[in-house]
Amino acid sequence: MKVTTAKQGFRSVLAAIFLFGALLFSASSANAQTNDADLSLNWVTESEALSALENSVGLLVVDQANYPQGSPNWNNIANHINYYKLIMGLIEEGNTVPVSVGNGVLMMNDDKNASKDLVPAATLTQLKADATTLLTL
Repeated sequence: MKVTTAKQGFRSVLAAIFLFGALLFSASSANAQTNDADLSLNWVTESEALSALENSVGLLVVDQANYPQGSPNWNNIANHINYYKLIMGLIEEGNTVPVSVGNGVLMMNDDKNASKDLVPAATLTQLKADATTLLTL
């Protein structure tokens, strides 16, 4: 039995509609990079977080001068400075402290925020742990 062009076109449209519907039903909303454990921590207030982060960045800038540019210690401090500044920006945009800590990790390797080299996953985990320690009671 020959299938006409009109029937083939209808099948393609029907398949596209089915796939689009399946995508809609299976899609979930995007959430901030926080988990339930993060939310149960005793976080400082946003204003306290901004003060703590600003003080830490100042100390890190001073400490960074003790190392040659490009050395592992210098790069580690640079990552902390960049991450803490990202968190500060997110808090200033109205995000909560735990959401800012989580989203800051995601932003570290964004094209507009990342340095020329991507930050390794292990380093991102350590950065988040350090920020969590700094910003919880």
